[in-house]
Amino acid sequence: MAAATPEGIAARLIQLRTVYQSARFERAPSPEEICEGTKISASTLRDYESGKSIPGGLAVVELCYLYECTADWLLGIPPVRQR
Repeated sequence: MAAATPEGIAARLIQLRTVYQSARFERAPSPEEICEGTKISASTLRDYESGKSIPGGLAVVELCYLYECTADWLLGIPPVRQR
């Protein structure tokens, strides 16, 4: 995981931006459909996809239901290796 330095935080936001955009394009909902299906405003969704902000817990849950994915995947957390 990236360190909590300005560079590490910037790298993490770029990674999350890519995940959110991929999720939307794979599932094909329009931004309007996402906003209608969640309590997320259009400007907030743009902030997530541009890397300006990271969604809180409720937004993650709503996006996971809408995108039919896990929170780990949406947050870009790699799978834990089994021993």
